[in-house]
Amino acid sequence: MITKEELQYTYSQMSSEELLAIIANQSNHTAMAVSIAQQELSTRNLTYTDVETFKTAITEKQEQDKSNNMLEDLSLAQKIFFYFIWLPLLTFTFKRSFVDNGSLLKLKQVHYYSLIGFFAFIIVCIINAIYDPYLSYSVTIVVALFVPTYLFDEFNNGRKQIERIERFIREEQDRAAALEEEVIEEVV
Repeated sequence: MITKEELQYTYSQMSSEELLAIIANQSNHTAMAVSIAQQELSTRNLTYTDVETFKTAITEKQEQDKSNNMLEDLSLAQKIFFYFIWLPLLTFTFKRSFVDNGSLLKLKQVHYYSLIGFFAFIIVCIINAIYDPYLSYSVTIVVALFVPTYLFDEFNNGRKQIERIERFIREEQDRAAALEEEVIEEVV
């Protein structure tokens, strides 16, 4: 375990921005680490402007990360997984993690591939009931139906989803800017 003295030395070598980041993310650090970071910052004579500049930079980075998470695409392996494993009981934890991470595009793609995979399964069941083909034919049909599903998502559906999410992000940024202007007008 790291001692208080070692932590003080390490923090004395860090930049003010790094120390402010520790304080801003207190849940990721021990109480002792946060306390030592605060003590170290108090010795540096930071101005109010320095702290505000840091806060603005952190907020902008968080907004950028949030936007990037929203637009992050599923990998091909994930698309295949959700196409073939569409039962909600089996995909719930994945969906929950996408919601927690703010991965809006991934969540929409999970729904798309799961729904199409379910319909492919139903189509194969109907074909099996009518024609009674070999199992290998049924599997081939399900796999073959993945190809147009993937192509449609890549060249049509996915782009539309990205455009909708980007529009949503712009609207949220515009709303935040308008709210900020209102607050400034009220103060002035």
